[in-house]
Amino acid sequence: MRYEDTTPPVRLDIKRGTADIAGSLEKCRSMVGSDVEGTVHIDFSTTIDGPLLDARGKRGRTTLEVTGGRMNGWIRCNDETRQLDAEDSIGIDDGQPHSLALTVDETGTHLFVDGYEAFSATVHAWFSDIEVSSLTVDPRRIMQVSRVTVWGAPLSNTAVVAESLTVSPLIQFAAAELAPRDAKRCGSLNGGAIRARYRTRGEGQGGAIVEAEGSNGRLSLAIEDGDITYTVTSGDDVVAGIRARGRWDDGDWHDVVLVSGRGALELFVDGFQTLHSAGTAFFRDIGDVQRVVVGANLGLFRVECGVRRRVHR
Repeated sequence: MRYEDTTPPVRLDIKRGTADIAGSLEKCRSMVGSDVEGTVHIDFSTTIDGPLLDARGKRGRTTLEVTGGRMNGWIRCNDETRQLDAEDSIGIDDGQPHSLALTVDETGTHLFVDGYEAFSATVHAWFSDIEVSSLTVDPRRIMQVSRVTVWGAPLSNTAVVAESLTVSPLIQFAAAELAPRDAKRCGSLNGGAIRARYRTRGEGQGGAIVEAEGSNGRLSLAIEDGDITYTVTSGDDVVAGIRARGRWDDGDWHDVVLVSGRGALELFVDGFQTLHSAGTAFFRDIGDVQRVVVGANLGLFRVECGVRRRVHR
């Protein structure tokens, strides 16, 4: 049961140092061991691989760890063994705050990273299933843990997102064009993300979502023939030219995120990855950034696209 319309009971909610968390977990162990299902949430940051959660019991063990810069885990319950290989969470060892949630409900065990489900398994392995006798967070004391919360019933997917840490944008747009100082700040970004919530003003229309001009090139995120395109030029070279096929010109609001980093360009629309392409390209590739506009081209010609927007590093 997902408990969409009820508030799951909180068994533990600690927002202090790791030492306090460790002591409180031991006191909480008998309580969580009596629940049939639930969710455990951890806010942490790390620059190194290592174990994050270790729950041991008479009938099994659940471990979550950072391996190769991504989240990984193992479930051993009775005669079943499953690996929780969240390969898409690569880069979680960047030293920035992240949220991890492990939910066990009637459909199985689900691993969430920063609010998004990164892996799931059909095995049902809550603490009561393994008859937990030991529960530790950051057993090697090598990570920065800022919060541990345990609920005695599974959170809904929406609630997991609500409990996760939010990313603070480097720059937010308050007008159709960035101030020169903020445009210049964009020029220092070798990687990052552009997020925009937009809609076309009518079905079949399109145009620029974000355009930027630099001393050596241009950057454009746009709607073309219903597709979302991202183009970056540097001098005479097109260093990025990707296109996510779709009908994103239907007049409805859409949330689009363009990520450049870790050797690839990724495009997400309404929470789903629609494109992954090798190679990176961002503001620094166009030289000293002079102008950044939204919902219009660089000539400030208003196109048929309404935008709410921000830039993350």
